[in-house]
Amino acid sequence: MLINPHFPLIDLRADEAYQSGHYLEATHLPWPDLQIRLNELPERPARLQLLGDDLALTAASAFLINKGYQISCQMSLERFEQFRQKYPGLVVLGRESRILLRASPLLFAFITRYENKDLQPSVLSGKRLALDIGCGGG
Repeated sequence: MLINPHFPLIDLRADEAYQSGHYLEATHLPWPDLQIRLNELPERPARLQLLGDDLALTAASAFLINKGYQISCQMSLERFEQFRQKYPGLVVLGRESRILLRASPLLFAFITRYENKDLQPSVLSGKRLALDIGCGGG
Protein backbone atom coordinates (compact mmCIF):
# COMPACT_ATOMS: atom_id res chain seq x y z
CA MET A 1 0.00 0.00 0.00
CA LEU A 2 1.36 3.38 -1.00
CA ILE A 3 0.46 6.67 0.55
CA ASN A 4 -1.80 8.72 -1.69
CA PRO A 5 -0.18 12.15 -2.15
CA HIS A 6 -3.60 13.73 -2.78
CA PHE A 7 -4.86 13.09 0.77
CA PRO A 8 -3.27 14.38 3.98
CA LEU A 9 -1.36 11.84 6.07
CA ILE A 10 -1.85 12.41 9.79
CA ASP A 11 0.96 10.92 11.88
CA LEU A 12 -0.53 10.05 15.28
CA ARG A 13 2.73 9.00 16.95
CA ALA A 14 4.40 10.72 19.91
CA ASP A 15 6.97 13.48 19.29
CA GLU A 16 10.04 11.29 19.72
CA ALA A 17 8.82 8.64 17.28
CA TYR A 18 7.81 11.28 14.73
CA GLN A 19 11.17 13.05 14.93
CA SER A 20 13.08 9.78 14.47
CA GLY A 21 11.53 9.36 11.02
CA HIS A 22 8.32 10.38 9.29
CA TYR A 23 6.84 10.54 5.82
CA LEU A 24 8.06 13.65 4.03
CA GLU A 25 4.59 15.21 3.65
CA ALA A 26 3.14 14.06 7.00
CA THR A 27 1.24 16.26 9.40
CA HIS A 28 2.13 15.52 13.00
CA LEU A 29 -0.93 15.45 15.26
CA PRO A 30 -0.35 12.97 18.10
CA TRP A 31 -3.52 11.04 18.91
CA PRO A 32 -4.30 12.56 22.30
CA ASP A 33 -3.82 16.09 20.89
CA LEU A 34 -5.88 15.48 17.77
CA GLN A 35 -9.08 15.66 19.78
CA ILE A 36 -8.48 19.34 20.61
CA ARG A 37 -6.72 20.29 17.35
CA LEU A 38 -9.47 19.61 14.80
CA ASN A 39 -9.18 23.18 13.56
CA GLU A 40 -5.82 22.19 12.01
CA LEU A 41 -7.49 19.69 9.68
CA PRO A 42 -9.02 20.46 6.29
CA GLU A 43 -12.72 21.12 5.99
CA ARG A 44 -14.99 18.11 6.36
CA PRO A 45 -15.64 15.68 4.69
CA ALA A 46 -11.95 15.57 3.73
CA ARG A 47 -10.31 12.22 3.10
CA LEU A 48 -7.46 11.52 5.51
CA GLN A 49 -4.77 8.89 5.88
CA LEU A 50 -3.58 7.87 9.33
CA LEU A 51 -0.33 6.43 10.65
CA GLY A 52 0.11 5.11 14.17
CA ASP A 53 -0.08 2.15 16.51
CA ASP A 54 -3.17 -0.05 16.47
CA LEU A 55 -4.82 1.63 19.47
CA ALA A 56 -4.31 5.14 18.09
CA LEU A 57 -5.52 4.10 14.63
CA THR A 58 -8.69 2.56 16.02
CA ALA A 59 -9.49 5.47 18.35
CA ALA A 60 -8.56 8.24 15.90
CA SER A 61 -10.48 6.61 13.03
CA ALA A 62 -13.66 6.31 15.09
CA PHE A 63 -13.28 9.87 16.37
CA LEU A 64 -12.64 11.39 12.92
CA ILE A 65 -15.42 9.43 11.22
CA ASN A 66 -17.78 10.61 13.95
CA LYS A 67 -16.68 14.19 13.19
CA GLY A 68 -17.47 13.78 9.48
CA TYR A 69 -14.08 12.88 7.98
CA GLN A 70 -13.37 9.97 5.66
CA ILE A 71 -10.44 7.65 6.37
CA SER A 72 -8.96 6.36 3.14
CA CYS A 73 -5.94 4.55 4.60
CA GLN A 74 -4.59 3.37 7.95
CA MET A 75 -0.88 2.60 8.12
CA SER A 76 0.30 0.51 11.07
CA LEU A 77 3.78 0.91 12.52
CA GLU A 78 4.83 -2.38 10.87
CA ARG A 79 3.66 -1.16 7.48
CA PHE A 80 5.45 2.15 8.03
CA GLU A 81 8.69 0.25 8.73
CA GLN A 82 8.25 -1.65 5.45
CA PHE A 83 7.52 1.64 3.67
CA ARG A 84 10.60 3.21 5.28
CA GLN A 85 12.85 0.41 4.02
CA LYS A 86 11.36 0.37 0.53
CA TYR A 87 11.30 4.17 0.02
CA PRO A 88 14.05 5.63 2.24
CA GLY A 89 14.05 8.95 0.35
CA LEU A 90 10.45 9.63 1.41
CA VAL A 91 11.19 9.35 5.12
CA VAL A 92 12.88 12.27 6.86
CA LEU A 93 14.09 13.09 10.37
CA GLY A 94 13.10 16.10 12.45
CA ARG A 95 10.13 18.13 13.65
CA GLU A 96 8.93 19.63 10.38
CA SER A 97 5.24 18.95 9.85
CA ARG A 98 3.03 19.82 6.90
CA ILE A 99 0.53 22.55 7.73
CA LEU A 100 -2.88 21.69 6.34
CA LEU A 101 -4.82 24.83 7.15
CA ARG A 102 -3.61 28.41 7.02
CA ALA A 103 -5.24 31.68 7.91
CA SER A 104 -6.80 33.52 5.00
CA PRO A 105 -4.45 36.02 3.33
CA LEU A 106 -6.71 38.91 4.42
CA LEU A 107 -6.64 37.81 8.06
CA PHE A 108 -2.88 37.23 7.93
CA ALA A 109 -2.30 40.71 6.43
CA PHE A 110 -4.51 42.34 9.09
CA ILE A 111 -2.71 40.59 11.96
CA THR A 112 0.69 41.47 10.50
CA ARG A 113 -0.28 45.12 10.12
CA TYR A 114 -1.76 45.18 13.63
CA GLU A 115 1.39 43.66 15.15
CA ASN A 116 3.57 46.14 13.26
CA LYS A 117 1.33 49.03 14.37
CA ASP A 118 0.83 49.82 10.70
CA LEU A 119 -2.93 50.48 10.67
CA GLN A 120 -4.60 53.80 10.05
CA PRO A 121 -5.53 55.49 13.35
CA SER A 122 -9.18 55.54 12.31
CA VAL A 123 -9.21 51.72 12.25
CA LEU A 124 -8.29 51.48 15.90
CA SER A 125 -9.39 54.93 17.19
CA GLY A 126 -8.81 54.04 20.84
CA LYS A 127 -11.49 51.38 20.88
CA ARG A 128 -11.08 47.85 22.07
CA LEU A 129 -10.47 45.46 19.24
CA ALA A 130 -12.08 42.05 18.90
CA LEU A 131 -11.52 39.77 15.96
CA ASP A 132 -13.91 36.89 15.41
CA ILE A 133 -12.26 34.47 13.02
CA GLY A 134 -14.94 31.80 13.30
CA CYS A 135 -12.61 28.85 12.79
CA GLY A 136 -15.33 26.24 13.40
CA GLY A 137 -12.84 23.76 14.83
CA GLY A 138 -14.98 21.12 16.17
